[in-house]
Amino acid sequence: MKKENEFSPHKDFYWLSLFSLVLFFLVLIAFYRQSHPEWKKYQSRFKSYLEENVGREAASSVAISVKQIWLPELNRVDRCISCHLGYDRPDLVNAPPPFNSHPDIEPHSVSKMGCTICHWGQGFALKKKEAHGEIRHWTEPLLGKTMAKRYGFDGGNLLVQINCNICHRRDDDVPGMETINLAKKLLARKPRCQTCHIIDGIGGKTAPELTFAGDKPAERFDFSHLKDKLIENERPLSILSWHYDHFLNPKAVVPGSKMPDAGYSDREAWALAMLMMSWRNISLPVMLMPKRTAEAEVSAGEDVETVGLSDIERGKLLFESEGCSDCHTIGKGVESGPDLKGLMGKREAGWIRRMILNPEQMEQTDPLAKKLYYEFDELGMPNVEITEEEVEAIIMYIASIK
Repeated sequence: MKKENEFSPHKDFYWLSLFSLVLFFLVLIAFYRQSHPEWKKYQSRFKSYLEENVGREAASSVAISVKQIWLPELNRVDRCISCHLGYDRPDLVNAPPPFNSHPDIEPHSVSKMGCTICHWGQGFALKKKEAHGEIRHWTEPLLGKTMAKRYGFDGGNLLVQINCNICHRRDDDVPGMETINLAKKLLARKPRCQTCHIIDGIGGKTAPELTFAGDKPAERFDFSHLKDKLIENERPLSILSWHYDHFLNPKAVVPGSKMPDAGYSDREAWALAMLMMSWRNISLPVMLMPKRTAEAEVSAGEDVETVGLSDIERGKLLFESEGCSDCHTIGKGVESGPDLKGLMGKREAGWIRRMILNPEQMEQTDPLAKKLYYEFDELGMPNVEITEEEVEAIIMYIASIK
């Protein structure tokens, strides 16, 4: 009688042969894929395009090989040019993607700056999906037309402005950065962000510092009050979306937020959201540091012009320019802070002076200042760093309004 597990050479040979054939075909497929990578197909198509539209000599000059730009100063290797082969050829400006030339944006140079410092993507990858960063756990996907459409934008290169501002952060008006330029103008408008937030070392401490807001990881954002809306609108669940909705309606995204609703338009909210994404702590080599004009340097260091004004006029100008009017009115009711009409009859001049010059210490040690701090939802006064002479001018202006 034959045992159930008895060795059967014919049966085992059949299965071993079948397994060997499957393994052989898998090896053939792997070998084919390895010898016919995606980038080789693009380069073959590029040679054919050149031969048909430029000439055989131009086509024969293209060697089939991996091409890359090595940028040791930026710690990057960009192999995008293995497929985007016409990037440095002005005669191919009208060629179909990815063979068309890169726009000439002086003084920017692809050979010196590479691709991913501006466009993002995974520079060392050689497959389209991976190179465009359309994979899990890659936090810098290509900022191109596909990504722009996900946010409802028509402009293919709109999101690239985020990375433009990494270098041009100190420049107020840069050609080609119209959306970011708008955001910078909004920063100086009431209510000013620096009333509560520290930006570049200046501002209040009642809200998170925003100097390098773009470095804040996604794990530190609360999407619980936003997730359903983003899914419904088919918009990416991303930090950019969070900032956009937060600027439009702070309390809807962060219930209990003390941030005022500034009434931003849709375009303004996107502009500010992109600005937040651009504020990153990245060490730039000297070659990427833009040269600011002398005029820009002078305007950046200028104070509010008060020459020839009376003390009261000067105080009014300072009251508005230093952000006092972002929270306080004089005779128009309570806003984020107390109405200051009649203040001189309620408080001593010395108390007001100390409150303006050193608000944090006053809110910690002075009973009245501490009471006001809690009365206004712990929205403390920022230290605006002004001189005693300027404080006197502001006090005179407040006292002048009866």
